[in-house]
Amino acid sequence: AIMLPALQSSTLLILSTYLAKKTPVMLNWTVGPKVLEHCVNSADVDVIFTAERFLNKIKDQIPESLLSKMVLVEKE
Repeated sequence: AIMLPALQSSTLLILSTYLAKKTPVMLNWTVGPKVLEHCVNSADVDVIFTAERFLNKIKDQIPESLLSKMVLVEKE
């Protein structure tokens, strides 16, 4: 899954996901913690790509169970 603001780099990550023969799942953190967790569980998401700076701004609104699935794009 991808949880990033709408930027040109986000588009690149989506295209990279297709090239890796994976299906990108775009997540919108504004839906709230319960709905976000339900979406991740329904789509059987193992990894959520995000950016550290973005995550630091919204971390208090992300369920604890999803934080372990986060992979920071600038670190990998």
